[in-house]
Amino acid sequence: MLTHSGVLVNFIVRNFNECSALIIKGRLIFCNLTSDIWIWKFFEWNKLIKFFQYFAFGVICSTYKTKFFIILNNTRFLTFIIIGWISSQVLALDDSFNLNYPYLRKLVSNIPLTFCAILTVIAMFHSYKEHLTSDHRLGRILQYIGKRTLDIYMIHFFFLPNLLFLQPFLKSGNMIAIQIVISLAVSIIIVALCLLVSAIIRRSSFLEYTLFGVKKL
Repeated sequence: MLTHSGVLVNFIVRNFNECSALIIKGRLIFCNLTSDIWIWKFFEWNKLIKFFQYFAFGVICSTYKTKFFIILNNTRFLTFIIIGWISSQVLALDDSFNLNYPYLRKLVSNIPLTFCAILTVIAMFHSYKEHLTSDHRLGRILQYIGKRTLDIYMIHFFFLPNLLFLQPFLKSGNMIAIQIVISLAVSIIIVALCLLVSAIIRRSSFLEYTLFGVKKL
């Protein structure tokens, strides 16, 4: 299960500095293990490798936070990533592009589309940071969720519902507003359940430290 990979990532970050963690997990990508070995399947390292880029991106942004926000405040850069997001999305949804260039389409979806979307969302929240402080109710809620992102990431797999019954409403031909409302409703319910389970798990110091890396003084 992916939870094992989450525990492994957490262990590496707790016991090594950021650079060492990046080196260790980078070497994991190039190791000679195959999917037939039980330890590979147990830790699901194929998923760890797949999502390693996001972990590395988060570590880099956190380490160089001041410089990152200076870049994020640059309107030209923001314009570039928004255009990159829209362009990549158009390419990813183009059937002829997907049919003729399947590998290029996968590359577009994995790098420019994903990172431009992530940066756009971060920039949006950063631009409204004055309204997301602890002085505002919405800010307090989002800050609490932000402090529990690892918990949500590790727990949400257990609450992913079977949405086949919603398939008629989520087809590409339907109104985008309906799709957004359904997606938000499902997401809010899953996050709420994850926070509830997280609160229960964190009542145990052993589980809190083992799963989430929180060590009480």
